[in-house]
Amino acid sequence: MYVVHVMSKSAGIEVARARQRSNGVGIYGETLAATLGTDGTHYGNKCWHHAAAHVLSPPLRPDPTTPEFLMKLLAK
Repeated sequence: MYVVHVMSKSAGIEVARARQRSNGVGIYGETLAATLGTDGTHYGNKCWHHAAAHVLSPPLRPDPTTPEFLMKLLAK
């Protein structure tokens, strides 16, 4: 199973749990570089162009700890 656009902590945790259950065989998760480099706090920027440049689907999470959390999951 290949899960794309893992953009939240909860999605990352579920992929990690599935990998544990299957001993890492056949379960993969993919995130986006933008998810690892920024967060959804930019959506509220007063500059519309700045805010619009951060719009993705699924959306970036507003929790500023999400990028580091997902990076740690990738390291595993």
